[in-house]
Amino acid sequence: MAYPQPKKSAGPVKPYAPLWVKSNFSFLQGASHPEELVTEARSKGLPALALTDVDGVYGAVRAHVAAREHGQRLIFGTQLTVADVQPAGLGLGAANAGPVGAARPQRQAKPGLNLGGEGPLTTAAVALLRPQAPLLLAMNRQGWGNLCRLVTLGRRRCEKGACVASWRELAEHNAGLMLLVHRAETPVPTPALRMRAEAFGDRAHALVTRHRHADDAARQQRLAATAQALNWPLVAGTEVLYHTPTRRALQDVLTAVRHTTSLDQAGDRLRANAVHDLKTPYAMAELFFDLPDALRRTLDVASRCTFRLD
Repeated sequence: MAYPQPKKSAGPVKPYAPLWVKSNFSFLQGASHPEELVTEARSKGLPALALTDVDGVYGAVRAHVAAREHGQRLIFGTQLTVADVQPAGLGLGAANAGPVGAARPQRQAKPGLNLGGEGPLTTAAVALLRPQAPLLLAMNRQGWGNLCRLVTLGRRRCEKGACVASWRELAEHNAGLMLLVHRAETPVPTPALRMRAEAFGDRAHALVTRHRHADDAARQQRLAATAQALNWPLVAGTEVLYHTPTRRALQDVLTAVRHTTSLDQAGDRLRANAVHDLKTPYAMAELFFDLPDALRRTLDVASRCTFRLD
């Protein structure tokens, strides 16, 4: 599959809605304040902006205040860490989730994974689970409640700074949520993906991203094959980490700190380029000139997410 090179888009440029946006509340990842992202979205004429910080909604209030001040429509979401953990073994499933602060039953270790006794899952243990990170967007009040519930479940089973929800929890608390999957390991849908497809129905989409990486074409091919098998429509987007490319240097520093290394030694842990900014409709039309329908569907997704904090 040849990677389509960016070129001038044909016809008038139409608006889009960025659906994968991280602020500096995605600790050591995002390099812009929520207010800066909202202001920039307004200045670029974007009809909506989804704030999807990692495993939390910490920047939601600040983004909401800025959006109300500038008349910018805001969508509330998160990038949730999800893996094959067993709710029953951790005492956090829907059937046995006790009150906050209650004693947790002893967890059952999975083959090949040392869960570290009775304590919470460590960041290293979560990484060994090879988690995925789908995006969840709140469509309504019920969706907002489920989103917060999933983050709580994921945080409760981990040490501070880590989070992992289970696929079962995601399936059980899906009401009112839109699901965007931006990565597929194989062209054939996994059982976890099929579970999500069944649970979310027409609220599930495949998010095609282009960051001008060498593996963009291969990743898009796998995701498109998976989406076709599951009858998921494609939506287009990029992972936004800052409101302007001038913040790329800061984002590099944050990445080095996150990996406890120096900029000189960070190597390919750093982002390959400065394309993770909040783009204009014209720039996105050029980048996805061959997928205009996928770009248009970002507005369809945004129109279904009507939840507001006020």
